[in-house]
Amino acid sequence: MDNRAFRRLDLSALGLTPGPARSDYLCTPKDARVLGWTGVDGIHFCTIRDFGETVFAVSPANLPGDCVHPVARTLEDFLGLLCACGADAVEQAHGWDRADFDAFLSEYPLSKEARAAAEGLKEKRAEIPDPYGYLHGLQASFDYGKILWKKAYLAELTAAEAEENAEEQPWVVTYRGSLWGHSRGERPGREISVNRTFTWDGDTWLVPAVYLCGKGLVVDLCLRAEEADFLAFTQRWGFWEDPEGQTLTQEQREQIEAEHPLNRGVRVQAEVNGRLLRQKHGCSVVWLSCLRNGIENCVEARQVLAHYGLDPRACWHIQRLSFPWATRRTPVLRRLVLHLSAEEITIPGPHLQDPAPGTGVVFECPDTKESHTLTVQERENQALSAEMFPDDGMERPRCYQALSYTVTPDLEEPYFFLQDCCQGDPVRSKGGYGPTAYNGVAVAVIGGMDGSTAVLGGGQRQKCHMACSSLYFTPPETVEWRLGFRQKPREDCSVALLPVEE
Repeated sequence: MDNRAFRRLDLSALGLTPGPARSDYLCTPKDARVLGWTGVDGIHFCTIRDFGETVFAVSPANLPGDCVHPVARTLEDFLGLLCACGADAVEQAHGWDRADFDAFLSEYPLSKEARAAAEGLKEKRAEIPDPYGYLHGLQASFDYGKILWKKAYLAELTAAEAEENAEEQPWVVTYRGSLWGHSRGERPGREISVNRTFTWDGDTWLVPAVYLCGKGLVVDLCLRAEEADFLAFTQRWGFWEDPEGQTLTQEQREQIEAEHPLNRGVRVQAEVNGRLLRQKHGCSVVWLSCLRNGIENCVEARQVLAHYGLDPRACWHIQRLSFPWATRRTPVLRRLVLHLSAEEITIPGPHLQDPAPGTGVVFECPDTKESHTLTVQERENQALSAEMFPDDGMERPRCYQALSYTVTPDLEEPYFFLQDCCQGDPVRSKGGYGPTAYNGVAVAVIGGMDGSTAVLGGGQRQKCHMACSSLYFTPPETVEWRLGFRQKPREDCSVALLPVEE
């Protein structure tokens, strides 16, 4: 069997679909001829001229250096592997042990259609009684150094190799530097070991060390989450099935931000010898002990764990924060206190389904537990002027619904908000050609109602609030609104770091 004969086979039931015979992905080796595509993340299988019939899996979403792996010595063997376990298992097997491989096949067995297709290909394929042993035997003995790469991908490989070598570099922390490197021409800061663990609203935090630099103070602040808690969170929200969250609503995204074990938005001030220092800049990295699908933690996270001896079985959010000195010279550090203040999160409230004027909804404030009534006063479809947008060949939605309402007893914005549950229509190319730009426009509709009032029963006047829906190409017939609240999830916290308490 040759490549042309293979490409004429209908292998869609086995996870392989036809497509271009050439690939534009940088990681596809030179002189490659594509046999088929899986339809996900650009994954494809190919042969390479200098390797005869050997079949390779190309996974563009993998890290540089892990994108290409041999999967079959001949086309007949490749066909036998597809019939034995399907394209997904063949492509991913390089990152699994036998238990992972068997678990995948147990969870995702061949479909009835795939088994029928395998039976119809019986005379064309080789029998592979042990697919996992075959794949790992081939990959363990293969010399990857013989593959010829495109220049652009060679540059990526060189950068990845330099990143790996960075782990061997000496530990240096500077005021203007970051977790990804130090600032040239700046002297390294003097490390002072603190190793202070504290609990804040049930979360475990650690300050392993601080650094005295010429321009200011650097603090490494680490938040710990247990692996079981993080896994429970990811499973609850289906992270592994939808890692980019494409199926999530804005309200669900806000809930995820509030529940994420490693997402604790915090503002930090440092008090040195009684003088308050405000944070100038900072950066962060994450260490996850439960990564899947061949994904690895970054070099910088590994460096931090190694330097401080952090538990690699836990998950960590590591921040490096810099504070400029309040004095011209580096002070003698006698007392150091961190003041932590939590950033606000969004608390979801009730929904209003296409409310007409006069519609009311009773809700309770999350913090005060006081009951309030929101009453719709006016509802009107409006449109933005086309002159507000650039003439760049893209068509943008301009129609929206404006809603005025009162709250009794009244509340002050931005403590609460009312907004459209839908994100509106995406930007599109004029004439219907070219790509659609999802989330490609963000427009705030402001104005009109500041200071306005509504006349209630008995002639009483009350302040009106205004909300505007997302933008649409045609006036929205119905809009579902949602109420939300912004509040701090925890009280402020102060932690004494130096002198070290006995």
